[in-house]
This record gives sequence, structure tokens and C-alpha cells, in this order.
Amino acid sequence: MYRSQWDLTSPALSRNIDLLLRIAPYSVQLPLINKIRDGRSFLFMDRRHGKTFAALVAVAEFGLQCSFMPQDRGPRILMVLPTEDAIHDAAAYLRVILAGTRVKYSTDKDRYQDQVRSDIILGRPRELADLVLQSQFPISALELCIVDAAEVLDSLAMGYIKEIVQCPRYPPPGDHSQFVMIGSENLMRLEFFAHVYCERIEEWKLPE
Repeated sequence: MYRSQWDLTSPALSRNIDLLLRIAPYSVQLPLINKIRDGRSFLFMDRRHGKTFAALVAVAEFGLQCSFMPQDRGPRILMVLPTEDAIHDAAAYLRVILAGTRVKYSTDKDRYQDQVRSDIILGRPRELADLVLQSQFPISALELCIVDAAEVLDSLAMGYIKEIVQCPRYPPPGDHSQFVMIGSENLMRLEFFAHVYCERIEEWKLPE
């Protein structure tokens, strides 16, 4: 049975994750989940499959912890995805992973009231930037931001992510929050973005 380092109180979460890991096992999944658990910001570029699911597992685990915290502070987790289809697929996985738990998630298409009350928000760069930059939107409690499939994001999308992490109300990556960028190609622009706009970020590599 799958065991979470972050939470040992939800048999439903462990059972759901264990089932999905058995259906689609990839070598990258558990190492990436464990790396996100460390709590440090990092950049990860690898061509192997399974990275998005690993990120969703980590998001679900951390979301379960957050679901026991006061809801009036706003979301704790942002997951940035490149397209509407990617968000749809990620939400479908989360629906299965989080079945039977109290974790709330929403997407960039949901009502503002639902987004504010969510533990996790999935969205595209522009839509999340528009949401975060609203003066009344609570972002001071954000603890984890994951950018997935970063290799397909163009400079405009990167600019929106920059607006998010440089928002004065956004907790600075490092001691206050974790920023993770995941891609499938070794593109210099991803490394440049991560190091220029996010403090204390390392490039993590997984042995072949």
C-alpha cells in the first residue's frame, strides 16, 4: 500500500494513489514525489513519462494537510498547466485521487467563490495571473506552486508566471513557499527563468 510522508491519517487517499500507481507505474514517479515533499524549490527537466501524475500526488498529499487549516486564508497550492485540456485531465486525476477526502480543488474556469475556498487551484498562466493579481484575492497563504509541462510554455506564458511569483503579496519562494518547475526538455530558457525569477532554486536531476 502506498504510504505518504505528509499524511498517515487518510486511508482513502493512500488507497486511491496506490491503485493509480499500480495502473500506470513509471520510474520517475516516486523519486519526484519525494523530491517535492522535501519542501525546497527546484527545476526538473526529464523526458520520462509520469511527471504530471507525480506532481498531482504531491499536490493531493499537501492539499490534505491544508484542508485541516483555516479556510479563510485562501488557497495553499497553485498548479500551472499549459492548456485547457491539460487542466481537464489533471482535474480528472485529482477527482479520483481525492475521492473520500475533504480536500477542495477548483480550476481557472470555476466561480471566484469556489476558488477562494479551495485548497488547490489548477489553471493556465494567464488566467491564474488575472486571479492572483486581483487585490482582494488571498494569496498570502500560498505554500506551493508547481508549473507543469513548462517546455510548451511560450515567453508570454512565462511572463504571466513571472507576474504571479513577483506579486508583492505572493510569499517569496524559499523559506516562505515552494516553487517547482517541471518540463521534459533541457531548455535554457526554463533554467534562466527559474533562476532569475525564483530565489534559492536548484536544478534537480534523476539518474537514468
